[in-house]
Amino acid sequence: MHMHRLRDHIATALGLAAVACNPTKPIPVAAPVTSNALSGDAALPRAPGKIVGLPPPPTCQSFEYVWPNCAPSGREVPDDHYPAPYAACAVRPNFSATETDKKRATSPEACCYADCVTPYEGRPFRSVDGTASVASARQRTDWQASHVVPKVVPSAERSERWLKAALAEHASIAAFSQISLQLLALGAPAPLLAGAHSAALDEIRHAEITFALAGAYANGAQFGPAEFCVTSAVTTQSLRAVAIDALIDGCVGEAVSALAMAEEAEEEPNAQVAALIRNIVSDEEGHAVLAWQVVRWALSKEPQLLPVLEASLARIAQGDAPQATLVREVAMPILHRLGSVFEHRALAT
Repeated sequence: MHMHRLRDHIATALGLAAVACNPTKPIPVAAPVTSNALSGDAALPRAPGKIVGLPPPPTCQSFEYVWPNCAPSGREVPDDHYPAPYAACAVRPNFSATETDKKRATSPEACCYADCVTPYEGRPFRSVDGTASVASARQRTDWQASHVVPKVVPSAERSERWLKAALAEHASIAAFSQISLQLLALGAPAPLLAGAHSAALDEIRHAEITFALAGAYANGAQFGPAEFCVTSAVTTQSLRAVAIDALIDGCVGEAVSALAMAEEAEEEPNAQVAALIRNIVSDEEGHAVLAWQVVRWALSKEPQLLPVLEASLARIAQGDAPQATLVREVAMPILHRLGSVFEHRALAT
């Protein structure tokens, strides 16, 4: 599974491979509350159920994607249930009949639930108020990686998808430049600064590739970014703020991006396009590792940041969205292990 491989990769890079998946304390994620628990007496019989109408498809904003999460249906029909053929699927607001129908072409008992997910393609560039921004696109020829453009069947939908990715990758150049200044202001060690600058160079290459893909699917059009306003860049931050940003946007965000693009590469029928996506995946995994190195450095300076970081993860650990799953299976165990390392060091001194 991609999730486990990514967890092992990050843990190995941090020197935690032997214990990364064995957290020293429970992950603070509340268990779902059942209807019986709400009744106050689990032994009481439940009221007769009824057929529940199917929820409407999720309405996602233009910069979001629908992310399906599918699993085998329950064997028994619950009291409250959807009409056939979805009667054995759990009743949830994010149930998706459309995604279920797609999945059942290969997995007849599947039930799928969909969430609107903001794509994390590269590190987001955030302004003082925390909002992320990207440049606009325009026609230009100097952001084309012409030597890597594969031959593809034109598709307006795929062109738009890659143009959004390109603008996100372009914004990541500014993001890593901003991070390098913040690390400088905090007196960070040279390897972290080198990593931030190397990541910015990666993002330039990613932007070139994805702008080229957007143009290829637009029947040979040539795209690039318009001027990008960076006057809202935050060049100084507290160690606490830098650690939280690294954890959420890097350890979680870029890892989610890497996982999503790895799955996309597997489903991509064009071998050249798939190879380009895999190259980006490898870099994004490296950026997630860099973010964890920043978190480790922050904890080495201020171990008392651990509960603050745990609380930041706990806020996004609920549900079935990719970010929540990654927090539970990857980020929280690794953070716990890092925290225990610095706790032991503090006791030893």
